[in-house]
Amino acid sequence: MLPGPLAKIVDEPAGKAACLFQAHVSRAPLTSFTLASDAAYVAKNASRVCRALFELAVRAKYPGLAERLLQFAIAAERRLWWFQTPIRQVADYEPTLNARHRNFPEDALRNLEDKKVDLDRVLGASSPGELGDLVRNTRAGAVFFEAAKKIPQVEIHCDVVPITREVLRFVVTLTPDYVYSPRVHGTGPEPLWLWVEAFTHEGAWRMLHCEQVSLLRTTTKGSSSSEGSSSTTTTKGGSSSTTTTLGFTVAVPQQLPPQFFVKVVSDRWLGSSSLYEVSTSRLKLPTAKATVQTELLPLHPLPTSALGDLAKIYGFSHFNPVQTQLFYCLYHTDRNVLLGAPTGSGKTVIAELAVMRMLKTRTTTTTTEGRPKAIYVAP
Repeated sequence: MLPGPLAKIVDEPAGKAACLFQAHVSRAPLTSFTLASDAAYVAKNASRVCRALFELAVRAKYPGLAERLLQFAIAAERRLWWFQTPIRQVADYEPTLNARHRNFPEDALRNLEDKKVDLDRVLGASSPGELGDLVRNTRAGAVFFEAAKKIPQVEIHCDVVPITREVLRFVVTLTPDYVYSPRVHGTGPEPLWLWVEAFTHEGAWRMLHCEQVSLLRTTTKGSSSSEGSSSTTTTKGGSSSTTTTLGFTVAVPQQLPPQFFVKVVSDRWLGSSSLYEVSTSRLKLPTAKATVQTELLPLHPLPTSALGDLAKIYGFSHFNPVQTQLFYCLYHTDRNVLLGAPTGSGKTVIAELAVMRMLKTRTTTTTTEGRPKAIYVAP
């Protein structure tokens, strides 16, 4: 019998695909050529479909559904169920089938699964002998204890700083906590998914932020890196590990939830996830709603003739109120300006005023290296 809930309606295409999917993950032998051909088709597309549904669940901000779909995708790739012991994933990297049966005996693995021994309990064993007594195999207990250390795990630390009553800044530090093995982990980065979830006042779990993080390999406990993040290498007890610090902002609902949960899930490994709880009981939000916009002054529209000869490049006679208020700052000073305004408010003309200021104040030379240059970046 295949583990997992079998499809009740096998005659329909969906039911047949579900049965073939479970047969593929469970590594059930198929003697019929037709079923083997159909199972190969299902196995080829199952992971791709599950990952597409995972991305849809992330966009819909459903953390529970996203995690389950990611488990389905990894199960199809690993041919392993999430309710089986994750140590089986390390066993699959043995060079030969005989070595796998010798180092990871099936009866010992089934003892772990029958007794529902999770990865935390394996890693929390006081000694390999204790694990050997649990699976009734002393040699296998020592192998399982070392194999569990190779499954990617991270330690999470998070600080939350309020920016406004609706926006919080999260600073998350990830420290890899596993034994790196080139044969098991390869030489490339270890992909992870990080998201922030909370139980909102609507009575449902919602994903407030999600991004992918890559942990780079290391020769000891694992190093990490992510684009747009900072990393620090520390040494402890003769082994070095690299921590990655991620910073991002999260828009929170009007009614602040009692906790936020920062979750890190592996993109390739089953049973590799970490959770960090952030309590909001001691979080002090601003007492009043901060004013984030600058009021427009009652100024008369400035004519474009204030630019002199450059006024001819524009097909209008006067600047709008936003351009009028910023004209002096951009055209007559070198101050830094951060402008946020709706579409159609004339931000492009305001940027051109700063370029005109640069052209007016910088001396133009005949050499290419000495000519003034402006960098304008637009989406």
